Amino acid sequence: TVSDCLFPLGFYALCRSAITDPEASDLVVGNAALCISEVAKSEAVLAKLDAEGAIDLIEPLTKIAHKRQGGAQKNAAIALARLAKCGKDGRYIEKLREHHAFEIIAKYVKL
Repeated sequence: TVSDCLFPLGFYALCRSAITDPEASDLVVGNAALCISEVAKSEAVLAKLDAEGAIDLIEPLTKIAHKRQGGAQKNAAIALARLAKCGKDGRYIEKLREHHAFEIIAKYVKL
């Protein structure tokens, strides 16, 4: 799959650095969040994201969804919704609750 090619090339590290960079534009941040949400569709990729420490993206993605504009907000909310399926022990769900991310998901993601 495409994600099998991307991860060894540093895909996650690149997305993480864009998402956590306070100087990055809404366009860069939004596209990085979109990339995360696009690959986080299968159990195998969710496991890779978990192994890379994707739980640490929940706080910055929540901030993006609150403070950025336009597509960056929606893409961050979609990424948060997809990350909710990550991990088997409930850590991601708990972290999403801690940062009130479910409210953001409900606002931007049509179920």
